[in-house]
Amino acid sequence: MKAFLLDPQNDSAPMPGFLSLGAARAGWKVSRADALGASMDGMAWLARLRSELEEADIIVGLGNFLALMQSGTELSSLLALLSRKIESGCPALFDGCSSLLNDAFPEVERQVRGLFDSCGIHLTRTKVASTVRDYEAHSSSMCCAFYKDDDTLLDARLFDDVDHIVGSSSRLIQYDSDVFPAVEASGLHFFVDEGDLLTVGNMGKKNDVAAHLARDKQCLLVVSGSHLRDRTATFGGLAPGFEDNRKFAENVIDELTARVRRPVNYSLSAYEIFCALEARLGEMIEQVLTRLSGGSALYDLLPNEVRGRIRTDSGMLDYGKAMYRDLVLVLDHRWPDFQSYFIADAGGLLSRGAVTGLLLEINELRKYLAHPIKAKQDGHTITTGDVEKLKSALELIRLASVRVSECC
Repeated sequence: MKAFLLDPQNDSAPMPGFLSLGAARAGWKVSRADALGASMDGMAWLARLRSELEEADIIVGLGNFLALMQSGTELSSLLALLSRKIESGCPALFDGCSSLLNDAFPEVERQVRGLFDSCGIHLTRTKVASTVRDYEAHSSSMCCAFYKDDDTLLDARLFDDVDHIVGSSSRLIQYDSDVFPAVEASGLHFFVDEGDLLTVGNMGKKNDVAAHLARDKQCLLVVSGSHLRDRTATFGGLAPGFEDNRKFAENVIDELTARVRRPVNYSLSAYEIFCALEARLGEMIEQVLTRLSGGSALYDLLPNEVRGRIRTDSGMLDYGKAMYRDLVLVLDHRWPDFQSYFIADAGGLLSRGAVTGLLLEINELRKYLAHPIKAKQDGHTITTGDVEKLKSALELIRLASVRVSECC
């Protein structure tokens, strides 16, 4: 069971206690995002980040969204991947989400908050403070405790045998009707705005500071304050963390683990898409070459490499012997005859490399789809990313085929 921590690692950031507990308690195999250094290959870093997300059974964030902040123009695609993972049943925990309201990178923070918005969980700028200083290790009133006796711990699964939790920097959460408020502020708390002026709580809903989406197969826990990271030394003292909320942490680990669905076998759907892609590509090529040949044999229009493969031992031609890679080679060889059918979303013609490059990437995947034993030997698992790439290639060829048919 793979648990992926979004918070990047560095020399001063050892594995958080919460993830170590997950490994010991539930057998999590933990990996985490790499810290992006000045000497690193940015594209390789992004590819690894995407691969880790795709393969994760559980996703955890503990308030450091730096991996997403550093993803640049790829942020939207990474957020889309996170959204698909959650929608498909990958349980996810995001603790310390108030950091997304720091305005250090306003536009990026807004986009990341949009991931939660799409799930019906809306972080607000209203800060939650305590009227009593029941956490003595820190001087700030923003370090708050929430007690079961005050009816603030609402989610029975997450707070079984938990009498209170302690956290810092909590903010109110607005939530949609299908989202469960997990922790509620009580009469021991008050609310302030960004200018630290007194303000009011949520209108018509609970003054929620942690929300749990557990509809259908989805499981997403969003905690506005920091409760599950390691204790942190700050100017005002030692901010609370995982060490103060161990039983709560155990319950969260149990909930996330129980929500892990049996790993989806994407190989079948990937193979079906590949078969459709290969068939449509072959039909399109045959249609264009038949038109070019003027009724003559297609043999003379093929590259030498493909000609050699389709000739049988008896000297006869068998076009059925052409494999997927041969079709891509024909497309590349006769590119001027095909280019006008490949148009980008923004208009304009796609380049030869943009089309054949994608199709040749699919050829590398084809060997695993056609030979599952080789995939097992090489330790290759078909992922959602592979399926999405196949879908993109199929759509590319489908649109080109439509244009070819319209020209006939």
